[in-house]
Amino acid sequence: MTRWKRSLNLSARSGRRRISFLCLAGAALLLAGGCGFRQPLSRREMLSLLPQLCEHRYQAQVRCKEVGDTLWIYLAYTPGRQGSANVREKASELYIDYAVASFNPYRTEDPAELRFLAQKVLKSARELLLRLDKPYKFFILALTDIQNKNVSVGYDQLYIAYAEDARRHGVAKDFSGEAYSRLVWAQEKIDAPEDPLGNKVLKSYQDKDGEHLHYRDMTTREFVQKQIEWRIYKRFTIEYNTVPFDLQPQEKRAEILNIAQAVLKAYNFKDFETFSLGDGSFLTGAGIYVTISRKELEERSLPGITRKPAF
Repeated sequence: MTRWKRSLNLSARSGRRRISFLCLAGAALLLAGGCGFRQPLSRREMLSLLPQLCEHRYQAQVRCKEVGDTLWIYLAYTPGRQGSANVREKASELYIDYAVASFNPYRTEDPAELRFLAQKVLKSARELLLRLDKPYKFFILALTDIQNKNVSVGYDQLYIAYAEDARRHGVAKDFSGEAYSRLVWAQEKIDAPEDPLGNKVLKSYQDKDGEHLHYRDMTTREFVQKQIEWRIYKRFTIEYNTVPFDLQPQEKRAEILNIAQAVLKAYNFKDFETFSLGDGSFLTGAGIYVTISRKELEERSLPGITRKPAF
């Protein structure tokens, strides 16, 4: 082999080594960057990072507050997709002040785009919660229409989640299946004190920072009760509206017991010794309760309801 060919081969091998080194270095940097992105977060870091993420991703301004082992996330909104503007001139300049809503809650109780935004905020919160070095026990997203003045419909909408469910069942990842069942949706009445003229004014009106909320450290006891209420509402309102079915009184009672049994088992909750069920359907049986012990509830193994067409 000539000297020129040997030199050429050496140069080629050297070039290949440099390329390999650069590829390995690039992969290492990518890996380091990926690992860095998953570095544990402190609670303090999350409280500042989540609002930044929500504003960047969804143009949503959220406020975060920590109470014990519960993280509260507040999302104030104003209803309606509308464009309003105020145009004025000054000398040779034209000023245009405008307000454009980010979403369109066209239905009263569960506006599609508001629900979509709530899901996205919860998903962003979940991403950060799974990286915490000191996890929360519960996290709550509170949504409030801060333009509402009607005291009779003054409610905060709460999405309440047990933090461990986010890890085990994908709660806040999407609104479907068991993950959706475990994500409690609830409403809480907003305080409306009287002003000096005797008119009631909702504390939530123009409250961008969530000062009106009843912040508290959620307990498992309260969560279990809200979980049962939510599952009954979901079963006989959301699902019933999709597929109507007819039930006899004893079938209703059996399904309520199934729901209570599932919740207590899911969270291994044993604080209540007895359960009393009162069926107020169609104004019949009001004030009459059927009582069952915790032991009987735990041991029962009745099948679920058989759906029968309602019409």
